[in-house]
Amino acid sequence: MQLTPRPNGSLVTTAADYYTLLASFAQAIWETDPDGIVVTDSPSWRACTGQTLDSYLGEGWINAIHPDDRPYAMHLWKEAVAAQLPVNAEFRLQTPEGGWRWTNVRATRILRADGSIKKWLGINIDISEKKLGEEALKKQETRTRLAVKAAELATWEWDLRTDLVHWNDKHFELLGLPVREGPVYADTFLSHLLPDDAESIKAQLADSIRYRIPYDAEFRIVKEDGSVAWMSGYGHVTAEKDGRPVQASGVMFDISMRKKAELALQDASRRKDEFLAMLAHELRNPMATIRNGLTILELKASDMVAQTTINMMNRQTSHLVRMVDDLLDVGRITQGKIELRKKTVNLVTLARQAAESVFPLFQQEGKLLEVTLPPGPVELDGDATQLTQVMINLLTNGVRYTTDTGKVLFSLDHHAYEAVIRVEDNGIGIHRDELARIFDLFVQVDNSLARSRGGLGLGLTLVKSLVHLHGGRVEASSDGLGLGSSFTVTLPTLNPGSAALPETPARLLVIDDNDDSARTLSMLLQLKGYETCTENSGPTGIAAATKQQPAAIVMDIGMPGMDGFEACHYIREQPWGQNLVIIALTGYSQAADRLRSSQCGFDGHLVKPVDIHELTEMIGSLIKQKQTTTS
Repeated sequence: MQLTPRPNGSLVTTAADYYTLLASFAQAIWETDPDGIVVTDSPSWRACTGQTLDSYLGEGWINAIHPDDRPYAMHLWKEAVAAQLPVNAEFRLQTPEGGWRWTNVRATRILRADGSIKKWLGINIDISEKKLGEEALKKQETRTRLAVKAAELATWEWDLRTDLVHWNDKHFELLGLPVREGPVYADTFLSHLLPDDAESIKAQLADSIRYRIPYDAEFRIVKEDGSVAWMSGYGHVTAEKDGRPVQASGVMFDISMRKKAELALQDASRRKDEFLAMLAHELRNPMATIRNGLTILELKASDMVAQTTINMMNRQTSHLVRMVDDLLDVGRITQGKIELRKKTVNLVTLARQAAESVFPLFQQEGKLLEVTLPPGPVELDGDATQLTQVMINLLTNGVRYTTDTGKVLFSLDHHAYEAVIRVEDNGIGIHRDELARIFDLFVQVDNSLARSRGGLGLGLTLVKSLVHLHGGRVEASSDGLGLGSSFTVTLPTLNPGSAALPETPARLLVIDDNDDSARTLSMLLQLKGYETCTENSGPTGIAAATKQQPAAIVMDIGMPGMDGFEACHYIREQPWGQNLVIIALTGYSQAADRLRSSQCGFDGHLVKPVDIHELTEMIGSLIKQKQTTTS
């Protein structure tokens, strides 16, 4: 082949040389006019498919493609021609002998000197051996997994064409049936399902077969002797023919002992909750009497000793009331009986009220409370009483566990659509091993015999539960014993804070062939203040990007037809796409995947499922970098 150097150093060949090169590895080579219509003869296509010239001209070539693949192939081709984008797809192609072979079709446009489309050039490459290898590997993986699961378990293989099922001996044993040779009808198993569970299991099995998804369920069966047992079943389609499922396989095993233990734990938990609620309720009456009596004595007391004693008893009674309140609230929350009375509230006002409520306690203890609140309102949808209680509990916890010269910092910050409440102290700190369970029931950070700070270990449990009911999260941190501790509560707000996005929101494009994934990510980004739209393929995503010129694209990699690597590479070749932020959001996480995404032009690479904070930080940072570079 003669290669002719261009002025810029690159090489060109003649059209004949290109065809010679393509023919050396192609199954078939073909051409169409600019509208994607076949108008020229292709001897290699005729030899490959057995079609005559008259039968494949125009759009007759579609008849050489497997019937199940035709809608996909035609839709992909028309979409590519309309968007003037390259094609890379796989489907089954007929052979002259009447069989089917897997082919990888690739097509690209050939341009004239003025940039208009002269024609489309395509090739088909036989990938049948590759497909057979993939199918064999898939079957081997299925057999291996089932073999592992089947050790000492009941196994089944269901012929979906005859409705006959082959069981091993264990399957008969679990149902209390005598072991017999040969298959049984599927109804033999279905008829042993407890009526309350039957419809659900039948529906799951049907969905597993129809949608090729695993069947994984827990259910009850009625044995031949009338006893009921809990079972766990797992299975999926393991063989298909002509695109239709013909066999499903799986395992079943007895989980009655586990279920019995679970029910016993649930019953014990219920009894504990009932006891806590009853105890808290019964303690309220005597406490009310004590509090009333102390108030009377306070009014009548005339000497300093009596007044000092009454003040001391009042403080201890208040302490007892707080513990009982915590006890009662925990009982209500664990039983699901607490109801939030939500409305739009100003968290700054609630924080100020919480600080005022505990300030007398700080004065009594001789400790310092520093409060930092934002100047403007921080609005959220919440229960004012319960949110105030969250902050009071954290502040009370802070004053309780600080030293004699204790100091507690109470702050509220507002970033984007999140409020961040922090309570930091210089007290006894938390051991690293205690951090993981600090919010559990009855856990106390000071377990020494000389412990005098009181508390039942309920306050932080209430904080966690109430914060979660408001859609937020709470975290504890400490550098260790004697080094103080910090508690951070994050809550969703209705109005943006100082770190919110600009008034003119950045426009983002989400490209993912999984429509549910694309839509939910789009909604999350909208909640973060972005303007978004979604597309479900590489070609439509490129078309949308061409039209909308977004500030950033978040794109999946593993998409059929044109994958994310190809789409990104194409965008980078366009003048408008050279400074565009493009982030890969994918299930591929290996170092080689990250290297390839970088080589194809992606600015960032994140792995599903993504942390929305990490994604928005990356988007904002990359957009700012691009703006700085171009300005």
